[in-house]
Amino acid sequence: MNRHYKTPKRIYGSDLNDSDLLLNYVEDKETLDNILASFGIYSYKKISKYPVHYSATCKKAIVGTKDGLYFLKEKAKYSDDDRKVDFCAKYQDYLSNRLRQVPTLLKTGDGNPYVRYGNRVYILSSYISGSCFMGKERQLESAAYHLAKIHNLSFGFIKAVNSVGKATNKINSVASSRRFIQLADNLTSTSKSKIKQLAISNLDTHLRSMEDRPQPGVSTAIHGDYIPSNLLFSPASGEVVGIFDFDNCGIGYIEKDVAESLMSFCSGLNYKGSSSNLAAPISRKIDNAQALSFLSSYCRNAEFVTLDKNFIDRVIDEIMVQWPGIMCLGIVRGDFGYLDILSALDFISNTETLRSSLKKNLLQGINKVGKNVRL
Repeated sequence: MNRHYKTPKRIYGSDLNDSDLLLNYVEDKETLDNILASFGIYSYKKISKYPVHYSATCKKAIVGTKDGLYFLKEKAKYSDDDRKVDFCAKYQDYLSNRLRQVPTLLKTGDGNPYVRYGNRVYILSSYISGSCFMGKERQLESAAYHLAKIHNLSFGFIKAVNSVGKATNKINSVASSRRFIQLADNLTSTSKSKIKQLAISNLDTHLRSMEDRPQPGVSTAIHGDYIPSNLLFSPASGEVVGIFDFDNCGIGYIEKDVAESLMSFCSGLNYKGSSSNLAAPISRKIDNAQALSFLSSYCRNAEFVTLDKNFIDRVIDEIMVQWPGIMCLGIVRGDFGYLDILSALDFISNTETLRSSLKKNLLQGINKVGKNVRL
């Protein structure tokens, strides 16, 4: 059940040697001083310096002050245009005021939740301590419960923030997968061209067959990257204590979050340690028992979800649309090769089998337990 979580438990702030939560620290002291001064921090005791690891997208650091610890993050380039930064900050602010697991963003003297310094954007938030996901049942159920809580609160956010309807960061899974397939196809690769062409052709053909399948679902603000490396858990109880990284949030269907979570929390994707980087061998299926556990917890607590065959179909269709893009993301980042993808294409047929199993077992289970069970 926990076959791809073989790394030892790591405590956030204690040992993050290959965790994506802290991969580097800001090394330029003058830059760091200016950024922190913008948030009203003029002195600090230390910047955590772990063994050097680099994120493909951004730098992160823990800042120690006399008042406690803060988490400094350099926003990823793909998410640092003004409108998206503003949307993500408002969304995280709204959630953090209602859900203690979401870190509070500190404000600048001008009341802004971020600082633009040079050509990068930085945010500073409260520090939360916890352990990484280890595939335990309680962690799985708590992750699903808190995803449902986020979605429940998101409908209030939609009503509260007038600018949401004008947001440019609307999420489209088909377009996202199409973009990553194109990026992988354009790579100059040392792989044999026939292997590359065959892998890309299979993924492209599958995506084309699915383009009209995902039906409109339940639309609201969504997290957009609800995966194990963006959550922290209590070492004692297994409850979620921290939810991070809202860089990919936007307006979309909740089924998008649920689908990605099923893949990432339920053995459908293999990761390198506790990072967000993928690993070979590529998983060929989502674990049925874990998927049932996750969806049962989510659906019992999601206020705006009607659990029926249509909902399950929308979630499975989302998985089928996202998977080609995730595979190509792995290629682009160098996580695995084209031959690895060819060896895992039965993920598609196995996911269709999962569809039937969920319809049979999940609907029966929810009907017996009832919907409003708090975990």
